[in-house]
Amino acid sequence: MRGRRARFTIRDWVANLIPELVQEGFVFTEGPVGTADGGLYFSDIRVSKTYHLDPAGKITVIREGTGGANGIALTKDGELLFAEGEAMRITRLAIGGRVVTLTEGPEGTPLLAPNDLIADASFPSCSRLGSSSFQDCCNTPSFVVMFLLL
Repeated sequence: MRGRRARFTIRDWVANLIPELVQEGFVFTEGPVGTADGGLYFSDIRVSKTYHLDPAGKITVIREGTGGANGIALTKDGELLFAEGEAMRITRLAIGGRVVTLTEGPEGTPLLAPNDLIADASFPSCSRLGSSSFQDCCNTPSFVVMFLLL
């Protein structure tokens, strides 16, 4: 029918997926974030490394000594943000490779285990935190705390 869109559901999309093993040997992978070109960043928390899977299927280490980074977010400028659970901080990997600590928590309330991380599409590439939020587990009796970083 003209003017009507075909109804496409997530079930239709998943039904056509064929899983493909790209590589084995990781210990505890987490924090996947996709890229516009079809790539993927992910962490291996226990060995404290972050990897990039390019669209051709090649995997490379992009950062070592990640402080147990779990959550990863990608800014609009292509910089990566990390929720480092073991290092108890939120960091940014600048384009040149320098790691910058953005926060270790509000004054007087250190982070205990920052976990998942989200960067707003308008997140600026600068030392100012902008519009971003993350989750810090085990910091209150409610178990999960969300901070809005302004």
